[in-house]
Amino acid sequence: MSGDAGGPGHSDRSGTPRPPRWSRALLQRLERPSDCGTLVGDLDEEYVHFQRPRLGRQGADRWYRGQVLRSAPGLLLRRLRSPSRRTGSAALGTDLRVAMRVLRRRPAYALAVVVTLALGLGMNSMLFSVVHAVLMRPLPYADSERLVRPMPDDLFFLSTHEAVELEMRMTSFESIAAWGRSLFLFTHGGEAEEVRGARVGWNHFDMLGVEAALGRTFVADDAVGDDAVVLGHGLWTRHFGADPAIVGRTVELQGRAVRVVGVLGPEHVPIEYDWQAWRTLPLDPDRLPNTGLAANARLRGGVGLEQARDELRTVLDEIWREGGYAMSEEERASVDVVALDDWLLGDARRPLLALFAAATLLLLLACVNVSTLVIAHGGSRESEFAVRLALGSGRLRLGRQLLLEVGLLAGFGALLALAATRVSLVGLASLLPAELPRADAIEVGPEVMAFTALAALCTVLLTGTLPALRASGRRSAGLAGAVGRGSGTRARTRTRFMLVAGQAALTLVLTVSAVLTLRSLATLRAVDPGFDAMAVVTVRPSPPSARYPEPEDLSAYYLQLSERLAALPGVRAVGGIQFLPMTPGGWWASYRPEGTVPADEESRPSTAMRVVRGAYFEAMGIPLLDGRLFDPSEERGEGEAVALVNRRFEEEAFGGAAAVGRSVEVQGRNRRIVGVVGDVRQSDVREGSHAEMYVPWSAAPWRRTHLVVRSDGDDTDALLAAVTREVRAQDVGVSMLGPRRLHRIVEGTFADTRLLTTLLALFGSTGLALGAVGVYGVTARAVAERRRELGIRIALGAAGATVARGALTEGLLPVALGLLLGAPVALLAGRGLEGALYGVDASDPSTLASAAALLMLVSLLALVAPAVRAWRTDPARSLREE
Repeated sequence: MSGDAGGPGHSDRSGTPRPPRWSRALLQRLERPSDCGTLVGDLDEEYVHFQRPRLGRQGADRWYRGQVLRSAPGLLLRRLRSPSRRTGSAALGTDLRVAMRVLRRRPAYALAVVVTLALGLGMNSMLFSVVHAVLMRPLPYADSERLVRPMPDDLFFLSTHEAVELEMRMTSFESIAAWGRSLFLFTHGGEAEEVRGARVGWNHFDMLGVEAALGRTFVADDAVGDDAVVLGHGLWTRHFGADPAIVGRTVELQGRAVRVVGVLGPEHVPIEYDWQAWRTLPLDPDRLPNTGLAANARLRGGVGLEQARDELRTVLDEIWREGGYAMSEEERASVDVVALDDWLLGDARRPLLALFAAATLLLLLACVNVSTLVIAHGGSRESEFAVRLALGSGRLRLGRQLLLEVGLLAGFGALLALAATRVSLVGLASLLPAELPRADAIEVGPEVMAFTALAALCTVLLTGTLPALRASGRRSAGLAGAVGRGSGTRARTRTRFMLVAGQAALTLVLTVSAVLTLRSLATLRAVDPGFDAMAVVTVRPSPPSARYPEPEDLSAYYLQLSERLAALPGVRAVGGIQFLPMTPGGWWASYRPEGTVPADEESRPSTAMRVVRGAYFEAMGIPLLDGRLFDPSEERGEGEAVALVNRRFEEEAFGGAAAVGRSVEVQGRNRRIVGVVGDVRQSDVREGSHAEMYVPWSAAPWRRTHLVVRSDGDDTDALLAAVTREVRAQDVGVSMLGPRRLHRIVEGTFADTRLLTTLLALFGSTGLALGAVGVYGVTARAVAERRRELGIRIALGAAGATVARGALTEGLLPVALGLLLGAPVALLAGRGLEGALYGVDASDPSTLASAAALLMLVSLLALVAPAVRAWRTDPARSLREE
């Protein structure tokens, strides 16, 4: 049977054959109204009386469809050129001109709608630009979905032996490339610059599918000679002036000459955000670093993460057994293979999605607010709508009129939102965590513009549909009511009631989220890191080994520089440490307290080793709890080996008994403990302290030592410049990291929380403002519409206070309902933020109660003016109007 045939028998009830249903319907749609069905009738007659008897049903159906298809282009062209089509276009143009005229007559209303929509659309555009750049754009690697990160344990590090064996044994990987972090000292034009980079396998860039913008990436011969370097675009631009002739030239790196073989493009995303240069790992395993290697790999086609994870666990287990160590179930469970994209994003995905969800809620709140404004605006135009309906205007055209007005306002709001987004991204860049991948690619591009246009269109539908339906549903009989009594209808009251309740619910969700993150940030700021970071400046010089080859040379350099810094005005103390708190790096060693049974190295407890010099503890404000600090002779390495430990070490090693005077064997040498200092949170304020042992700098001279300078006052601007000047004056060929304020380094450890808190606080305060405006607008409109009723009630003896109390009650009831409806959603939103909170219970009822109380207070303040207006209603004027 034909696909568009009619029912059984393909004929009507009288038995007369019928043409194919859908083909005939298409022809009716294409025929001009002025033709009054002539073409359809002629074709039907031909089908029934001539083609059906001659060709049969199926043949006649094919003939009919062929006629329709051949006629369709010409009929469509005639339809577009018809006067009715031109009349529809003219009507649309007329409606557009009327909409613009209406908005010009009500500038306050238009401005309120545009600003409200611009706020909601702007927040969404800003967050979408971040989400698009960081989360949605694929990595600039070939077949990036097949790139993975093998993680043998929670620290993600491989030993040299493991890295080599995995490359030979893993069949799930098409290729694998090991890498290790490194620091490079470039010297060019008499100036030195230290940059972070990596030692990578020669196939590192080939595996990622990355090509150089200039020159080439590594080949196997580069690993043999170990004299090649690839530069990042930023380093090439900053240090070498973007000189295209740099490829093939030699540069001084770590005091030796190396060849620049290539320069990467600005779009390259390094495995770690601060890498700016790359050198090869040696092919000879004996020349590889002993540990601290990581790896990236490319899965073979058809291999999934689960299969690669199982094989990695099996292969590592074999490698460990061959080395005489059995892998425990806990260690086996920690072995993992994760997508490289997920690893690069780390914990950034959840906060960004939470912020985008909050921005969407804010846009919904703005839509509800605008719907309220549009309905109130439409209520003031009842006379106009009733007259137009009475004169024959169609209801659909009235609805289209309102949609056009909202569309115009949404268009202006979208343009304003895009302009605001461009400006806001500049300020947002200072809040984004430095390690956020692709943060430099955040921009207002075509995707952001398209998203904003789509969001504006959705906003028009959300905000204009209900008012348009209400306007198109008015009867012409409403003319008398429109020009007579002004009391609101029950349907309008219900609509306003639900809109205010919706506003309150959405505002509560935003407010609870903002309060949770504000409490979390306050808790983080209140955490005692174990030192006083205020009024402290830190700088880390990097004396090159070519100029300072021996420990004595390094010691003389740091001693002279410390003396110069100590002589600066306002400086109270100067000290140094190899790994500054809240910065990367660490050195761990196993130890054995005196009086304990010797154990093998693997079963001994471990401690973090800190190498300090000068007045480090005084400069950092770390308290001395017991004993004494190092004396000058011990700092010079004279006499017996000594150490300081923290309270945590004392508790773990000696069960809380006094550690001063006791000895500890560490790295094959006994050290006598001369003092106990306070615990310090070394890596992050969120993490607790670890057992730590401090040894004098002479025990392990550290080339790159962080110098810590404490001043008398809190104003460190002048000190920053003075420290830079003194380091340059000591040796212009020494590069340095910093100087930086220590409290800024500490705050950088919770930059993600600060970003989340700042934006959610902005969203929450904006939501509160929009909610207050909505409550005020609805209540004020209701009071204005009931002015006659209120005046009559006062004239009949009702007290003004009673009338005002009634207005307050009517305004607060929908708010209370909204709080009840929004409470469960707010609790769910809090649970979604759980991973980003610190020291705060996401389901804390006090947070929900405080946010609800704040919203009720703001709503009450917004209702004061309408209540006072109701109180002061003039009964004489109301009676005269009655």
